[in-house]
Amino acid sequence: MICIAGCASRRATKEIADALNISDSVIKKELVECYQKFEVTDMTDLYAILSSHDIVWPEGFCNPFAE
Repeated sequence: MICIAGCASRRATKEIADALNISDSVIKKELVECYQKFEVTDMTDLYAILSSHDIVWPEGFCNPFAE
């Protein structure tokens, strides 16, 4: 969910990793899994899908990228 929240907020993988205090490679791995689930090839395509839908976050989800 955090990777998707970061992508929906148009954050770079480095920004997402820094927000979570983990390595950039972990975020990249998680995003690859997201790409596979959404059947896209990159973050731009994933962002396009996310921006075309109303995203409803699970109750209690703390989005560190919320503005």
